[in-house]
Order: sequence, then C-alpha cells, then structure tokens
Amino acid sequence: MDDTVKLGVIGCGVIGKTHANAAARLPNVRLEAVADINRAAAAEVGAKHNVAKVYGRAEELIADPAVEAVILALPACARTPLCLKAFEQGKHVLNEKPLSMNPEETAGLIAARRGLVAASCTSRLRHTASVQAAAQFLATGALGDLRVIRARAIVGATPPPSRPPIVWRYMSAMNAGGIMSNWGCYDLDTMLGILNWSLRPERVLGRTWTIQPEFRGHIAPGSDGETHVAALITCAGGVAFTYERGEQVPRAGETAWEITGTRGTLHLKIVPGDNKALIFDRAVPDKGIVSETVWQGSDNWDTIHTSLIADFVEAIQTGRPPATTFEQGAVVQKITHAIYDSSRAGKEVVVA
Repeated sequence: MDDTVKLGVIGCGVIGKTHANAAARLPNVRLEAVADINRAAAAEVGAKHNVAKVYGRAEELIADPAVEAVILALPACARTPLCLKAFEQGKHVLNEKPLSMNPEETAGLIAARRGLVAASCTSRLRHTASVQAAAQFLATGALGDLRVIRARAIVGATPPPSRPPIVWRYMSAMNAGGIMSNWGCYDLDTMLGILNWSLRPERVLGRTWTIQPEFRGHIAPGSDGETHVAALITCAGGVAFTYERGEQVPRAGETAWEITGTRGTLHLKIVPGDNKALIFDRAVPDKGIVSETVWQGSDNWDTIHTSLIADFVEAIQTGRPPATTFEQGAVVQKITHAIYDSSRAGKEVVVA
C-alpha cells in the first residue's frame, strides 16, 4: 500500500519554493502538483522537482483528485476562498501565516474543515530543537506558578534597501496588517505553544505605529500597516504577557523571550541560530539567583521548514492534531486583532 501523501503547493513565490524544497526532502511525501497565476513560476518549481502537473490556476490543482493535501503559500487576502474550496474537495490544508484576514474568516474555516487536518504555519518556530527543549523544560513545572511572559524583538532602522521592498509586507488589504500580522503570529504561537496552550488571554492594551515619515522609502509605496507594536496581554490566573515587536525602529536592535514563574525565569531565543542556549535563572533562598544552562546547540531554517511539513503529513497519516490547529491559530488571531482594536480605540479591550 502506498502511504505517501500526495501534496500540492499553491503559490510559487519565495515561500512556495521553500515549501516545495522542504517537501522534496521528505520520503513520505510526493509533490503531486504545483500552481501559480504566473505559470512560468509554477513551471520552474515543477521542473526542479520533477512534478508532472503544473497549473496556472489554484482551482485546477484543488480539483485534481490525485492531490490529497495542499499548502496555501499566498498572501492572506487570497487564501480563505481557496482553503474553503480545498475543504469542499476533501483536501487537508497547511495554511501560511497569518491564518486569515480576521477572526471571522477563521471561524468560517474551522466550521468548514469537517474533520480534515487543518494546520497553521504559525507553528514554524516551534519545530526547532531549542524551542522543543524549552517546552519540555516548562512541562516539568520547574518555574512554579507563571507570572510574566515577555517577548521583545526589535530590528533597528537600516539603510535604504538595495532591492524593491516586498509589496504585501505592510499592506493591510493583503496581509491583514503589518509586523503584528507578519511576525507577531510567530511570537504568540511560540510562547502559547510551548506552554501547551494553557494561557487564557482575557484583556489587551495595545498600541501600533506606522513607520516614521523619513523612512517611508524603506517600505513599499502605499503601505499602511504598522512597523512597531507594543501590548500588555493579561491572562487568567494573574499572568501578564508583555509584548513588543518592530522593524525600522529608531533604536538599536534587541531580542528577548522570557518566562518567569514563582521559582525562576527561563530565557530563550526562538529564531534559528548557532550556539544557542536555554538559561534557567533559579531563585534560591540562601543564594539568590543561580543560573544554569538547560540546553545548548544550534538550529537552522531548513530544518524548521522541513519539520513543519513533516508534522502536517504525520497528522494526516496518524490522525493526531498538527502542531498548531486552526482552533489554536484562532487564539493567536484573536489576540492580534484585540491589539489592533485596542490601538484604534485607545483603551483596553476584551479578547473575544
């Protein structure tokens, strides 16, 4: 019996090519078809991976009875109708990030999936060895009762780009927002996911800012999405989540991901890199803070792209949930849009 999952990739831009490359490395996956409105781009990917079926329309690939599962590697504005069509045709779906344009769209997707595997690419960074080690450490309860989760990732202002900026990156009509939709979904998914989705967000006070006028030439013309976001997310049980993410920010870059409990703090870095370490600051009554390394090693981007698809395929083959289900992705999206709502209203809002 052939237990290979026949996969179709819709969208053959940068991330679509990355998905195709990753799928080609997996022994239990066959890249059955690729599609792109730019048929030449699809043909290029098809030729590289010996894919027999190349389509110029996503609907043609979705209608192909040989395709069991699809990866939607398109901007958020184009994905929801295609995801619904895929579910109608009985296809499993791995959806790029952000999950959709808004929580209402996501609710519709959840209602339509009818037992099919529906996975979100927002789990991507949880497939590194370091983040998995952090999840295992947290599961031991070594931190005690949770108090504060802190995530801060700032990229400072840069010189003008040497290539044309990516059009959709800060375009609300295409990507549901700016940096919060594009990267915030990773931050939230990772921090919620390594805590086994135990956090229950209740209220949000958030602010977003668009790029400073003198740097507008660094992003695509017409961009209206935020380049900088900060928020306080209060959760059930007295837990506080402080969050900040930005690009082209007028300060030097800084990153910090930390989880503090009654017994200590875990420090981690969620993006792939070399010579990484998980540091546990333990609070000891007769000594104060005692720091120890609980994991050390390296991660790379190729591994997480491959592991993301491997997780999706294993979920299809075994019936277990993927790393991030659409239901879990909906929590990420509700927080994201609560931050947007709070910023527009200028006051705290309830997470719906």
